[in-house]
Amino acid sequence: MRNLLLSVCLLIGIASYAQEIHQMSHDEAMEEFQKMIAQSEVNTGGLQELRYYIETSDVNLNDYIYIGKLLQIAPQYTQSLLETARQISFSPRESNLYHDLIELPLLDLARAHTSEISALMKEALRSRNHESDEVIQKKIDALVGQCHYKEIENFIAEQATASKD
Repeated sequence: MRNLLLSVCLLIGIASYAQEIHQMSHDEAMEEFQKMIAQSEVNTGGLQELRYYIETSDVNLNDYIYIGKLLQIAPQYTQSLLETARQISFSPRESNLYHDLIELPLLDLARAHTSEISALMKEALRSRNHESDEVIQKKIDALVGQCHYKEIENFIAEQATASKD
């Protein structure tokens, strides 16, 4: 029951987070991360690794916090999520593309699109302007259409159901 409650709270938090992506300050990110660590019951090792990226980055801090939330919901995706964090750490600029790229491995239940996801991440890292971001976003949207889950909320709901069993 406690896991279900945690999943529902995280689902609500992630849904509202997804609607209003904004650039976090370093202090905001550290405060949010400290709250996450204090409340975490699972995957504290993954969260500790994620701390490095938050401490050493000045951009995409909201994406690292989002990864932390997903690490708590889906610890079986720790390797994929932390690799995504590592890739994002190479980005010199803030980009909304990373939010969708973070979700892609979770939406791709059968892991049928791993190479496409990797290629899109590399393309996003090379992107330097809004026009290029729009082209990449269309590719991401097309790939989401081929995934098992079409929205992260569906994945999270299934994770909550699985944790009840």
